[in-house]
Amino acid sequence: MFVGRQAPGFRVTTTRDPDTVGYETTLSDYKGRWLVLLFYAGDFAESSAADLRAFDAARPAFAAHDAELLAVGTDGAAAHAAWLRHGLGPLGFPLGSDRSQMVSQAYGVLTDGGESAPAVFLVDPDGYVRYEAVHDAGVPCSADEVLRVLAALRGTTPPGS
Repeated sequence: MFVGRQAPGFRVTTTRDPDTVGYETTLSDYKGRWLVLLFYAGDFAESSAADLRAFDAARPAFAAHDAELLAVGTDGAAAHAAWLRHGLGPLGFPLGSDRSQMVSQAYGVLTDGGESAPAVFLVDPDGYVRYEAVHDAGVPCSADEVLRVLAALRGTTPPGS
Protein backbone atom coordinates (compact mmCIF):
# COMPACT_ATOMS: atom_id res chain seq x y z
CA MET A 1 0.00 0.00 0.00
CA PHE A 2 1.32 3.43 -0.98
CA VAL A 3 -1.18 5.70 0.80
CA GLY A 4 0.66 7.92 3.27
CA ARG A 5 4.05 7.20 1.75
CA GLN A 6 6.27 9.36 -0.42
CA ALA A 7 5.37 8.69 -4.06
CA PRO A 8 8.06 6.83 -6.00
CA GLY A 9 10.02 9.25 -8.16
CA PHE A 10 10.01 8.90 -11.91
CA ARG A 11 11.29 10.38 -15.16
CA VAL A 12 9.29 9.67 -18.31
CA THR A 13 9.31 10.92 -21.88
CA THR A 14 5.90 12.39 -22.65
CA THR A 15 3.66 13.58 -25.44
CA ARG A 16 3.47 17.09 -23.96
CA ASP A 17 4.70 18.09 -27.43
CA PRO A 18 3.53 15.22 -29.70
CA ASP A 19 5.51 16.59 -32.63
CA THR A 20 8.86 16.08 -30.90
CA VAL A 21 8.05 13.37 -28.28
CA GLY A 22 11.24 14.29 -26.47
CA TYR A 23 9.80 16.20 -23.54
CA GLU A 24 10.63 14.60 -20.20
CA THR A 25 8.78 15.08 -16.95
CA THR A 26 9.51 13.98 -13.41
CA LEU A 27 7.49 13.70 -10.24
CA SER A 28 9.21 16.82 -8.91
CA ASP A 29 7.77 18.82 -11.85
CA TYR A 30 4.39 18.52 -10.07
CA LYS A 31 5.63 19.73 -6.68
CA GLY A 32 3.17 22.20 -5.18
CA ARG A 33 0.19 20.81 -7.13
CA TRP A 34 -1.94 17.70 -6.93
CA LEU A 35 -1.09 15.00 -9.47
CA VAL A 36 -3.59 12.50 -10.81
CA LEU A 37 -1.27 9.75 -12.00
CA LEU A 38 -3.09 7.31 -14.27
CA PHE A 39 -1.73 4.02 -15.49
CA TYR A 40 -3.31 2.32 -18.49
CA ALA A 41 -2.85 -1.04 -20.20
CA GLY A 42 -1.69 -0.01 -23.63
CA ASP A 43 -1.98 2.20 -26.65
CA PHE A 44 -4.76 1.45 -29.14
CA ALA A 45 -6.76 -0.50 -26.53
CA GLU A 46 -10.38 0.65 -26.38
CA SER A 47 -10.57 0.21 -22.60
CA SER A 48 -7.55 2.48 -22.21
CA ALA A 49 -9.03 5.02 -24.62
CA ALA A 50 -12.30 5.12 -22.66
CA ASP A 51 -10.45 5.81 -19.38
CA LEU A 52 -8.28 8.53 -20.88
CA ARG A 53 -11.21 10.24 -22.61
CA ALA A 54 -13.24 10.21 -19.39
CA PHE A 55 -10.41 11.84 -17.44
CA ASP A 56 -9.86 14.35 -20.25
CA ALA A 57 -13.54 15.31 -20.12
CA ALA A 58 -13.18 15.87 -16.36
CA ARG A 59 -9.98 17.90 -16.73
CA PRO A 60 -11.67 21.26 -15.95
CA ALA A 61 -13.01 19.82 -12.69
CA PHE A 62 -9.55 18.52 -11.78
CA ALA A 63 -8.05 21.92 -12.63
CA ALA A 64 -10.56 23.54 -10.26
CA HIS A 65 -8.90 21.45 -7.53
CA ASP A 66 -5.39 22.49 -8.66
CA ALA A 67 -4.74 18.99 -9.99
CA GLU A 68 -2.88 18.01 -13.12
CA LEU A 69 -3.12 14.72 -14.97
CA LEU A 70 -0.42 12.46 -16.32
CA ALA A 71 -1.18 9.08 -17.87
CA VAL A 72 1.54 6.43 -18.07
CA GLY A 73 1.67 3.36 -20.29
CA THR A 74 4.46 0.96 -21.18
CA ASP A 75 4.46 1.78 -24.90
CA GLY A 76 7.01 4.23 -26.31
CA ALA A 77 6.43 7.95 -26.71
CA ALA A 78 6.31 7.60 -30.50
CA ALA A 79 3.54 4.98 -30.17
CA HIS A 80 1.69 7.32 -27.78
CA ALA A 81 1.95 10.16 -30.32
CA ALA A 82 0.76 7.89 -33.14
CA TRP A 83 -2.22 6.80 -31.04
CA LEU A 84 -3.11 10.43 -30.33
CA ARG A 85 -2.97 11.20 -34.07
CA HIS A 86 -4.60 8.01 -35.35
CA GLY A 87 -7.31 6.92 -32.98
CA LEU A 88 -7.41 8.42 -29.53
CA GLY A 89 -7.47 12.07 -30.56
CA PRO A 90 -5.93 15.00 -28.68
CA LEU A 91 -5.90 15.10 -24.89
CA GLY A 92 -5.38 18.03 -22.57
CA PHE A 93 -2.72 16.13 -20.62
CA PRO A 94 0.39 14.18 -21.60
CA LEU A 95 0.96 10.47 -21.97
CA GLY A 96 4.20 9.24 -20.40
CA SER A 97 6.28 6.40 -21.76
CA ASP A 98 7.35 3.67 -19.35
CA ARG A 99 9.09 1.38 -21.85
CA SER A 100 11.54 0.33 -19.14
CA GLN A 101 8.54 -0.70 -16.99
CA MET A 102 10.34 0.77 -13.98
CA VAL A 103 7.61 3.28 -13.12
CA SER A 104 4.84 0.67 -13.36
CA GLN A 105 6.91 -1.67 -11.23
CA ALA A 106 7.69 1.05 -8.64
CA TYR A 107 3.95 1.75 -8.26
CA GLY A 108 3.09 -1.97 -8.10
CA VAL A 109 0.94 -2.01 -11.24
CA LEU A 110 3.12 -3.97 -13.69
CA THR A 111 1.29 -7.06 -14.92
CA ASP A 112 2.86 -10.39 -15.82
CA GLY A 113 2.26 -9.41 -19.46
CA GLY A 114 4.52 -6.36 -19.14
CA GLU A 115 1.73 -3.78 -19.26
CA SER A 116 0.39 -1.47 -16.62
CA ALA A 117 -2.82 -2.47 -14.87
CA PRO A 118 -5.50 0.23 -14.96
CA ALA A 119 -4.74 2.32 -11.89
CA VAL A 120 -4.88 5.81 -10.47
CA PHE A 121 -2.86 7.47 -7.72
CA LEU A 122 -3.47 10.88 -6.17
CA VAL A 123 -0.20 12.52 -5.18
CA ASP A 124 -0.48 15.59 -2.95
CA PRO A 125 1.50 18.82 -3.43
CA ASP A 126 4.21 17.54 -1.08
CA GLY A 127 4.72 14.32 -3.05
CA TYR A 128 2.79 11.89 -0.83
CA VAL A 129 0.34 9.31 -2.17
CA ARG A 130 -3.06 10.07 -0.71
CA TYR A 131 -5.21 7.65 -2.75
CA GLU A 132 -4.63 4.58 -4.88
CA ALA A 133 -6.90 2.31 -6.86
CA VAL A 134 -5.66 -0.58 -8.99
CA HIS A 135 -8.12 -2.43 -11.19
CA ASP A 136 -8.32 -5.69 -13.03
CA ALA A 137 -7.85 -5.44 -16.81
CA GLY A 138 -10.93 -4.00 -18.47
CA VAL A 139 -12.29 -2.40 -15.29
CA PRO A 140 -12.33 1.36 -15.88
CA CYS A 141 -10.93 3.95 -13.51
CA SER A 142 -13.65 6.40 -12.51
CA ALA A 143 -12.89 10.10 -12.98
CA ASP A 144 -15.94 10.92 -10.85
CA GLU A 145 -14.68 8.77 -7.98
CA VAL A 146 -11.21 10.29 -8.15
CA LEU A 147 -12.77 13.78 -8.14
CA ARG A 148 -14.85 12.84 -5.11
CA VAL A 149 -11.78 11.63 -3.23
CA LEU A 150 -9.72 14.65 -4.30
CA ALA A 151 -12.45 16.99 -3.06
CA ALA A 152 -12.60 15.14 0.27
CA LEU A 153 -8.83 15.31 0.67
CA ARG A 154 -8.88 19.01 -0.07
CA GLY A 155 -11.92 19.56 2.18
CA THR A 156 -14.02 21.02 -0.63
CA THR A 157 -17.14 20.13 -2.58
CA PRO A 158 -16.62 18.46 -5.96
CA PRO A 159 -17.44 20.75 -8.89
CA GLY A 160 -20.96 20.09 -10.15
CA SER A 161 -22.22 18.76 -6.79
